[in-house]
Amino acid sequence: MSDHLLWVETRDRTEQKAVQRVYSFFGHPSMSTSLYIPQMDDAFLLMPSGEKIGLEMKRGDWLAGYGHVEHLFADIKIDWPGDSIFSVARSPGVYDLGWHGGNSDPFLSSTMQKR
Repeated sequence: MSDHLLWVETRDRTEQKAVQRVYSFFGHPSMSTSLYIPQMDDAFLLMPSGEKIGLEMKRGDWLAGYGHVEHLFADIKIDWPGDSIFSVARSPGVYDLGWHGGNSDPFLSSTMQKR
């Protein structure tokens, strides 16, 4: 069975008004060669005030510690004190265990991740 995961990475804490980079990954976390960029529906920052700020994610193909891997990233600045949430959602896709030798049973899969 495939364990493709969508996950995001960023610093847990940052100084107010400091710019920091946020990342989005999709694939097998234990196999950097499996990482790729799926069709994405949304990427945003939810501010403590409730304001939702859309993010324009850029494509990356190399990252220290991972090597040559596809990923998405954006540089953000937190203007307000409090907890902000970085979130991404990938477009739904079809998956079938039969593609990897299991019993064929196609299903629709969708993933959203936040931090």
